[in-house]
Amino acid sequence: MLIEPAARARPERHRSDGAVVARLVHQKRLDHALQALSIVRSQGHNPTMDIFGTGPLEGELSALSERLGLTDAVRWNGYDARAKEIFGTASYTLISSHYEGHPVAILEAMSAGCIPISYDIEYGPGDIITDGIDGILVSDGNVEALAAAISRVQTMSATERKRMRRAAVRRARQYSPRVIADHWFNHIALARNDKKTLRRIDVHASLMDLSFDADGMLIEIDINAGRTPDIDFVMVGWIGRNRDAYGRTEARLTVTSGKLVAIAHIQAEKLSAIKALSVMDIFLDIHGVESWGRTRVASESVIIPTPLHGMAPYTTVGGNLSMKYPTAETGSSTSSTSP
Repeated sequence: MLIEPAARARPERHRSDGAVVARLVHQKRLDHALQALSIVRSQGHNPTMDIFGTGPLEGELSALSERLGLTDAVRWNGYDARAKEIFGTASYTLISSHYEGHPVAILEAMSAGCIPISYDIEYGPGDIITDGIDGILVSDGNVEALAAAISRVQTMSATERKRMRRAAVRRARQYSPRVIADHWFNHIALARNDKKTLRRIDVHASLMDLSFDADGMLIEIDINAGRTPDIDFVMVGWIGRNRDAYGRTEARLTVTSGKLVAIAHIQAEKLSAIKALSVMDIFLDIHGVESWGRTRVASESVIIPTPLHGMAPYTTVGGNLSMKYPTAETGSSTSSTSP
């Protein structure tokens, strides 16, 4: 939410003035912003940009700015506690990040009538900006489209820019504390009304087969959960021993030779963010309309294949399936002192 506007929203300001408030790090992808600015200037327009922020890429980005001939167009302002006030005089701002959580900078810019131009990335910009109404969204990573959006702001009529600025201010108001609190209240009330108390059931799971394919690991698990006619879905999950990793993937249910079998595919890329040598214990989660259950997966009766794709499954001393990154010592039946 936005506690208060970043600055007083002026109805019009010089169309060429741009501003970016961001850390100078790889995530923000400010090299794209500089490249887009260079393209627009090569087309005969004269946009400028004030950049507020510090970070490890400050020297690299400054050098890129010089190579692109933007020495007179880009001003590096470093850290400024009042940086967001620039949105009160800037005509546009750029969000060129790889990703965001929920970019408050967009809301701050909009609250002051500064037009946001943003890559349509995860997460936030597409939820906040209505393209062409209160800002401009462009395809992720498309520098030419980013440049075209800057040019669009340069060539708009004063009336069109004023209309977009006013729409941006209205949109930012929808993220005020009062509005957000009301949203939370309504959703929590709905969740409370829909809340159901689920019965925990005993579940037993045994590994039937484990193999690797082109991009991950395929596992088949025999499920014994008693009478469970209300099973909605089954998930195979992994939890880091140090609580440093967590993930789940949905399993497909089938009946084979009278057995209820869950078949799941764990993609190696889903584990790419997990720290090397993290140990992950494998679980099976069952979810039903009125019940739920979780259990470890017994694997002592199955031969575990040689590690592949950076995935090294193994059977623990307690007889359950776990997984870690392969090391020189990791073999096909590595054991652990943990259950």
